[in-house]
Amino acid sequence: MTASAAGVHAGDVTVQGAPGENGADGVNPGDGGGDGGPGGPATASASSADSVNKATAFGGNGGDGGNGATFTDYGGDGGTGGAAKATAATTVISGSAGADALASGGNGGHGGRDRGFGPFYADGGSGEAATAIATGSSGSGSATVSASATGGSGRDGTGIGGSGADANASSTARANGSGDALSSANATAGGGGHGIDLSGSGGNAIATANASAAGGGKAIATAVATPGDSFFGLPSTAQATSDAETINGAMAQALSTGGPGNGTFGYVASSSTAKTSFAGVTTTATASAYAGKAAAIAQGGSAQTFVDPDAVSAISVALPDKAYATTLIDGASNVADALLGPGDEIFGASILNGGSSTFAFAYQGDLLLGVIDNLGFGIISNGVPIWIGDFGDDTVIDLSSFGFSGTIFGYGTFVFGGAVAETVPEASTWAMLVLGFAGLGLVGYRQARGAKPQAA
Repeated sequence: MTASAAGVHAGDVTVQGAPGENGADGVNPGDGGGDGGPGGPATASASSADSVNKATAFGGNGGDGGNGATFTDYGGDGGTGGAAKATAATTVISGSAGADALASGGNGGHGGRDRGFGPFYADGGSGEAATAIATGSSGSGSATVSASATGGSGRDGTGIGGSGADANASSTARANGSGDALSSANATAGGGGHGIDLSGSGGNAIATANASAAGGGKAIATAVATPGDSFFGLPSTAQATSDAETINGAMAQALSTGGPGNGTFGYVASSSTAKTSFAGVTTTATASAYAGKAAAIAQGGSAQTFVDPDAVSAISVALPDKAYATTLIDGASNVADALLGPGDEIFGASILNGGSSTFAFAYQGDLLLGVIDNLGFGIISNGVPIWIGDFGDDTVIDLSSFGFSGTIFGYGTFVFGGAVAETVPEASTWAMLVLGFAGLGLVGYRQARGAKPQAA
């Protein structure tokens, strides 16, 4: 469906804003060029009961300024672009859900020129903002949602260049059954236009992606934010934020990228959070970066064993299986001796490249930290930083006295574990989980690990 006005609601909507009129050229000496007209706004909304909804909005471009009649006559200013907003939403009880929103703000018009080599005072038109919002929810299947926003660009002028416009993209995917939740948001701000007196500043960009798989499917969230080129104008900013959460040890992955534009000196940042729970262990991986990538992965059983060297990253694994733990520990013999014995269990593993891993363990007995590779790290237990000394690679640290449910941050590779009794311990030896799990004993823990429980 294609429309030229707001207010259309259906499964697939496209709205195009009207272009601005060009300014008239001067005819007689002394006549300046006329200013270009503004582009029309566009608002598209797709929020029907369809399983897939798409909304696309394009703001109209501003008109160009007219030219002056002679070399002493000024050209007209370029018109501003039209704003664009696209909103797509879908909620289904059964089956998969999809929502896509795309918005592009209109570009400004070019400033007019005189006929010769006289003064230059015509300003370029500024772009207009773009906003894209997409939400999708499924009761049983997967949810795949994306939002993309591109701010309008400023145009060149013989006086001041037009300013680039902001872009804001927000995407939320929820899978309430066993399906996956996939969410992506991409925001690209408009660049400023060149000007002889002063160039225009670029726009700001915000991208936010959220993915939640409440039934244990994968949750993947990706956000990219790029500020507009400034060309020595005012600084522009970008913020990319991604958040992914699931349960039952399924993979939660969040990736955010904040990239600086040309000539950008503003604040550019990205942050990612991934969370999962698995048989009595809850873990959250977080990463934040300035002008780069931030990657976070949380999973149960196993995960990848490497990190992107170009990203600030964290990989958190709840209850890693023996094969994964053995691969991770590799030649760290002291850690292997302490935590890979027949009566030992590893409750968590963490690979950090500037990020952090937070763990909450049901088990509260003797807890050891195996430091496989130490490139500089710290620990916060129950909200309080703790000093554990200066340790090198392949060392084991006793955390029992801290009752560890906390955060490890920095750089390196680590595992948490301890000796598990062969008989069921007293209920008093088990603590409440931080997120509300109560009364979880060793029988439930061993069942979740696939071992046959022993009688008390």
